[in-house]
Parts: sequence; structure tokens; C-alpha cells
Amino acid sequence: MEFFDNKLCISFRELVDGGIMTVPNYKYMASSGRIKVARRGGGAKGNGALIVIDSLPTSYKEKVEEKYPGGNAVLLRGWIISNYELPSLSLWIGLPGSPAIRLLTSLPESMR
Repeated sequence: MEFFDNKLCISFRELVDGGIMTVPNYKYMASSGRIKVARRGGGAKGNGALIVIDSLPTSYKEKVEEKYPGGNAVLLRGWIISNYELPSLSLWIGLPGSPAIRLLTSLPESMR
């Protein structure tokens, strides 16, 4: 999962390889507009498609949260990084007991 265009998204690979959705089901939902594709896949950069999690039907959203917990932490981390410059962020993080310290210490090592 990642933060893209101010929205929490899941990659096509995470969705399909994680067993949450089949490829034909993804193609149908994307082409019919039932899910919102935030970024198309492919192209010269080799980017994968990103799907807005909030646009997924409820049953798929529940499977995403079960398979990839901590989506809100990813969203908050992306918002903090995009809305604070390094000097102000370092001051905010440096405050004892700040929400940023609690958030960062609660994240898994791979997300810090």
C-alpha cells in the first residue's frame, strides 16, 4: 500500500497476488468504473497500477485490511511527509510525547 494523490492505494500486484481479487474481476471492475484506478500501470517507468482502497467494494476492503493491516498508518505517514518540510518535521517529531513519536515507534521497522 502507498499514499498516492492524497489517497491510500493498493497496487494491482498486492491485490491479485495477495489473493484478494482475480485478474478478470479486476479488469471488469476497472473498465466498468466500479473501482477507481489512481495510476495506470505500465509505460516507460514500469509503474504498477494503483487502486484507491476507498473505491473498493466493502468485502474487498475488509480483505485488504485483513491481509495488509496498518493502512491508516501509511496514510498518516504519507500525509505528514507531504505536508511538512524537513526542518519543521524534525522539530515536531523531536517534541517529547508527540503524536509523531508515538506513530513512528508503533510502525513496523520496515515502514519507519
